[in-house]
Amino acid sequence: MENGKKSFQIVVNSLISGGIAGLFVETILYPVDAIKTKMQYRSLCKNSVLFFSTRNYYRHIYSGFKYSAFGSFISSSIFFGTFHFLSNYSPQVKYKSLKTMQISLISELLSSLFRAPFEVIKQNIQVRNKSFLGHFYTNYSLFRHCLNFNKITASLIRDIPFSIIQFSLWEKLNRTGDGVLGEKCNFKDLLSGISGGISGAIAALITSPADNIRTYIFTKAKTRSSNVSILSAIKTIYGLNGIKSFYIGSFLRALWLTIGGIIYFGCYQLCNSALEKMYHSFETLPQ
Repeated sequence: MENGKKSFQIVVNSLISGGIAGLFVETILYPVDAIKTKMQYRSLCKNSVLFFSTRNYYRHIYSGFKYSAFGSFISSSIFFGTFHFLSNYSPQVKYKSLKTMQISLISELLSSLFRAPFEVIKQNIQVRNKSFLGHFYTNYSLFRHCLNFNKITASLIRDIPFSIIQFSLWEKLNRTGDGVLGEKCNFKDLLSGISGGISGAIAALITSPADNIRTYIFTKAKTRSSNVSILSAIKTIYGLNGIKSFYIGSFLRALWLTIGGIIYFGCYQLCNSALEKMYHSFETLPQ
């Protein structure tokens, strides 16, 4: 009974901490993501009617933030809640790394399905500002465009591999750190953040091609070719400058996810520790 109560508390803590961490890192690093998206759009969508100069990379860098913030808070909460629910309530297995990968896959699948529409809105506002949203409200077709198969698939082929790599590495680095520093280490928040930064950078570089494919498909939402297939996107991107085209903005993305990983996992661990202390203080109050 006591173990069940503790497991439930861990899941609740992770829901709250995950949401706060997602919102916090999105608020701080949103401008870097906006610049990266504009850079990719300018390079990948050369035939688009929309053009902007390099100086416009830094204008309206918080456009679309409220949609992204809402999506990040809920999707991050879903991810961590699902991750810890499955970790605590699924059977124990011999290979922990394999279990982590499986749980990360399921958690990211649920998280991405919720986040994808908000990501489509966000990226189109980033490159087109408010005119994009006005177009959709006028035509009552927001979710028809955001929830089509190709856009959701483009999101999943980037986010699922990213999460599997990042969270598997994060857990491995955390366990290694615990082994070196001890379970009662006072630097768990810092350790979690550093592990998140390293794993985020590695995962970002590996999944950079999928990120460019996703941006290309997402930002076609207002053009005649709005329902671009994955294969068509790959052919078009490769035709621009070969393999190099799949790594446009990869440095910015790696930088963003390194800093983001440090803040995200550090903030998550900090919130989690604070909630645990708060619950513990309530339990020790005299009845």
